Amino acid sequence: MKVSVIIPVYNAENCISNCIENCKNQTFSDFEVIFVDDCSKDKTTEIISEKIKNDDRFRLIQLKKNRRQGYARNIGLEHAKGDYVMFLDVDDDYSLNFIEKMYNKISSDNADMTACKFCLIDEKSGETTENTDFAMLADYPEKFHNGFNYSDITPVIDLFNKSNTIWDKIFRRNFLLENNIKFPTNLFNKEDDVFALRTLFLAKKITILNKVLYFYKINPEKYNSNFQKQAIYDCFLMFDLIRNDLQEYGLLEQFRLDFMKYEIFTLKYYYGMLEQKCHKDFFYKLQNSYKKYENFSREIKNSDNVLFELITKVLETKEFSPEIDIFLKNY
Repeated sequence: MKVSVIIPVYNAENCISNCIENCKNQTFSDFEVIFVDDCSKDKTTEIISEKIKNDDRFRLIQLKKNRRQGYARNIGLEHAKGDYVMFLDVDDDYSLNFIEKMYNKISSDNADMTACKFCLIDEKSGETTENTDFAMLADYPEKFHNGFNYSDITPVIDLFNKSNTIWDKIFRRNFLLENNIKFPTNLFNKEDDVFALRTLFLAKKITILNKVLYFYKINPEKYNSNFQKQAIYDCFLMFDLIRNDLQEYGLLEQFRLDFMKYEIFTLKYYYGMLEQKCHKDFFYKLQNSYKKYENFSREIKNSDNVLFELITKVLETKEFSPEIDIFLKNY
């Protein structure tokens, strides 16, 4: 088996048929698709069972308890048999030669992981647009396309910003197993950010396929305010996990300043995405998060005065007020 495609599903009855057909119509044939159902309450599993019953390339694993996407993807990885692994989202689209092109690139390059380009699709209008919302590994210049690792990128903060997707990548399975790379299971969202950075800092060779092969669907309406709030609050835990990983890999001291910038500006960015009623609570969490960088204020000031001003303003604020709210929204 050359490629295992792992797809977590939950209440996906409206899009699962399209996903299955997309996989069946791939130009590549030596692959398996593992659907991991996270206790769907609709007809997702019935549709899957009916549509894959005569195709032994497809498997369905049904979890007995809702455990979220990270756990579901880990279960899929445990059952994978392919030399290479891909993690796809059930509601997106992919080129019919997606698996073939990605497999050919990673195997011919003898790489640990390969990334391609992707476009965005407005789920309501069906309009495809060039991706300008997400930074991509595939944005790197041609000199990196046939092989690089984290040590080749300066500043490394660029890697933090470009690495938070998994569905545009293919991984060598033994690379993941040998390094015990798994998805965190204690996050409602953002588990793929942590996984992607783990692979990025442990891969010895990363290559790039300079082709648009994946189409990521955008529909803000399907994410209600509670979902968005939980996802944003998960950022605090996500950064703790990434910081612990860098410490474990012996890279925290080397990349401390880049990581500080990444964390501080990302949290500030998410502040602006929250509903107004959530700003006060999020501000105090933000302030508490920034406190761990007080001892590095001189280092931050010498490197980035804008960052220093932001941290100083947040830490010196005694109580949440309209003034600090406006400052954070407009900074």
